Amino acid sequence: MSKDVDVYPALEPEEDKVYRLVEAIISLIPTGQAILHSVVSPPVQKRMESWIASVEERLSELTGNGEIDINQLVTKQEFSALALRSIQVAAITSQNDKLTYLKNFIINVARNSDIDEDELYVLLNILNEFTPSHIKVLHFYANPELYSSKISNVPTNAPPNNLAQGRELSIVFDRGDAEYWQNIFLTVSARNVVTNHTSSVRANMLQDRVVSGAATRLGLKLLTMVSE
Repeated sequence: MSKDVDVYPALEPEEDKVYRLVEAIISLIPTGQAILHSVVSPPVQKRMESWIASVEERLSELTGNGEIDINQLVTKQEFSALALRSIQVAAITSQNDKLTYLKNFIINVARNSDIDEDELYVLLNILNEFTPSHIKVLHFYANPELYSSKISNVPTNAPPNNLAQGRELSIVFDRGDAEYWQNIFLTVSARNVVTNHTSSVRANMLQDRVVSGAATRLGLKLLTMVSE
């Protein structure tokens, strides 16, 4: 064996890590399950190639305009670890909006390298659990004034069965039922990114309306990390 070959390199190339990660996920399918493997493997590989390429392109743009320093970034083990964790989540995600959130998360980690590492892991774990609907709910309670025309359509009488947020959200987003959205609200509330504290919003020119929730400081940080 050539002495130039490092069997256990101290710094493994990022593309090798990504390849091994995708292969590890696909390898969870038992040997012999040819149909399932043929159905799962190609979409995962194609999706990951496209997603990683889009992340690379954005990082290159930021490097070109001086917003980030790649040479400095590659020395930060926490960025590498968080990037790989994001890739792992992306590999088992087919929702385009969530893939965009994960991409933005990596980009914002690169931009804001002074953010506490523990807090970034907490935010990424929350993002891992959430669907795009959860992020929509968080965005609504963080910026209710942007939905004023929809809020004006929410009845002022108390809803049945403790579905205040569910009824509100089903009207604001104009889809799904109150029970579905109440479940979404309970999930984001359990992760402490929203509370059930009410707030007042000017829904039209005549009166204010009460919104049945509010984003927390942690929720606002998550929104920042998943936004461009």
